[in-house]
Amino acid sequence: MRPKSQLSHAIGASAVFLACQLATTAPVRGEDAASLSSRAVGILRESCYGCHGLTFKVPGYDVLNRDSLTAARKDGSPYVTPGKPDASELWNRLDDMPPKGRKLTNDERSAIEAWILAGAPFPAAPPARGFISDMQTQVAIRDHLRGLPSVDRPFQRYFNLVPLHNNPSRTDRELRLARAGVSKMLNSLSRKPTIVVPSLIGEARTLMVVDIRRLGWDNDREWMRMLRAYPYGLRFKGNAEAELREIAAEIETLLGSDVVLAEIRADWFLDAAARPALYHAIVGIPSTAQELEKELRVDVEADFLAGSLRRAAFNQSGVSRQNRLVDRHDSQLGYYWKSYDFKKTGRAINLFQFPLGPEFSTNPFPDQAFTHAGGEIIFSLPNRLQAYMLVDRDGKRIDEGPPEIVFDANDSAGSSTIINGLSCMGCHKNGMRPLPKDRVREGSALQGAPREKVDRLFAPDAEMSALVEADQSRFLSALEQAVGSFLLENSSRAPIADLPEPVIPIAKLYQADLDLAAAAAELGLKDGADLQTRIRSNPQLQRLGMNDLLRPGGTLNRAEWSTTGKGTSAFQQASSEIDRGTPLIIFQTD
Repeated sequence: MRPKSQLSHAIGASAVFLACQLATTAPVRGEDAASLSSRAVGILRESCYGCHGLTFKVPGYDVLNRDSLTAARKDGSPYVTPGKPDASELWNRLDDMPPKGRKLTNDERSAIEAWILAGAPFPAAPPARGFISDMQTQVAIRDHLRGLPSVDRPFQRYFNLVPLHNNPSRTDRELRLARAGVSKMLNSLSRKPTIVVPSLIGEARTLMVVDIRRLGWDNDREWMRMLRAYPYGLRFKGNAEAELREIAAEIETLLGSDVVLAEIRADWFLDAAARPALYHAIVGIPSTAQELEKELRVDVEADFLAGSLRRAAFNQSGVSRQNRLVDRHDSQLGYYWKSYDFKKTGRAINLFQFPLGPEFSTNPFPDQAFTHAGGEIIFSLPNRLQAYMLVDRDGKRIDEGPPEIVFDANDSAGSSTIINGLSCMGCHKNGMRPLPKDRVREGSALQGAPREKVDRLFAPDAEMSALVEADQSRFLSALEQAVGSFLLENSSRAPIADLPEPVIPIAKLYQADLDLAAAAAELGLKDGADLQTRIRSNPQLQRLGMNDLLRPGGTLNRAEWSTTGKGTSAFQQASSEIDRGTPLIIFQTD
């Protein structure tokens, strides 16, 4: 019997799946239970957990919790009835879910069916990771700085994975993704021509360190921009234990007086640095497309007039709700792709009739020029990775894509709204995406000079595909340098294009609300029971909204936890209440 669906797409995991790895080959009916459970649960983790476990689109429905899956439901069959696919809601909803995004393949469906028939076994949990304390982390930073020449110390910056490591719900796989994500993000914000791979230090390799001079970050300005937005800054002074205070003081001395804080959380970095305004400021994306094109030595109008751009148009892009036209230009750094997107109704939006835009004063074909509403720009960085810009009709930079025109099918930034940077990285996992078949070159009925111009600009599909493949290959070779050593860790060699995108899954984990284990890990506590004891005895923690963590399944809202409304975040206030440290606030100075 053919399976009936898939659930929503996203990435995440739970403690019981620490050993799971997503399999890509067809399931074998005779495979052993361990292999089958790893395969099926891996599919659920990759395709379903984001909406059913990470964000709980259906309250209480966690696809990575067997008790949740098999529990009786008042309004229907259990999500999974072991041995009976037809009596399993998960199976019976496979045609409906997800409402958007990638559908399960036939192989994946077969794996889910075989898994349910086999009794829905779950992989055995591996041994728990050891707890890493603030002391261990600060000692690792101090020892690393001690081993460097004094001239290099002020330029070291650290990305901390300990809150992920100490959370039992996070998997070893997710820690690998986080390491790869930090490397990809740093290089996506770099102004230098060489890929820089951060070093791993500390207990269980939970600190990543980079010399910011190698990224071309000028005078620490980019780092300070991040610190001003950082809601987790602490100083280990005041009530912190004496030895920890001494180590923190030595770190400050080793770094020098100009360095306020040299360590930030990796998960926050992956979410925040890929969003405006940090993304625009650090990459150096100007306020208009015209300024960017001048910097990259791209002349859109001259390329149109000379016929040196290559163009395609289509109506099924997976991003735009309407027609989309894309141009490729050469730039001094490699390539420059510019899309033109359209409203559902408006003047000159039929690309069969109006394929020769955009409108500009010297366009020789004003009667055949389209009227666009905005677009997306993708351009090469010096290190061969790529950066992104969203613009309105006039070329002015915007932070978000208008939802009536474009959408993010992957919910990369937490919703279907396209957020420049973060959404683009999720969509363009392998760089340039293959383009749909052009519809205008063969479909336009224009005659004479306009027709000749169409033939000149609109490339044959084979030529356009070759350009996309060449640009994608350029990106992938740089990406492999940046993330390959992390994603290929403890696994067989695989093409870089087949490996998961590392930024978005960790950003999604960060965006999610915090359960008890996550809150304890972020506060540097060994377990949730310790945190609950502190909440019960501390009215101020209760006033911070932490009471909900005293009940089963209680959570903290991420935005409420991290917003610095009156200068300090709830996290910083809670850290002060438990005598962990004092809030560190960086004020805007430029």
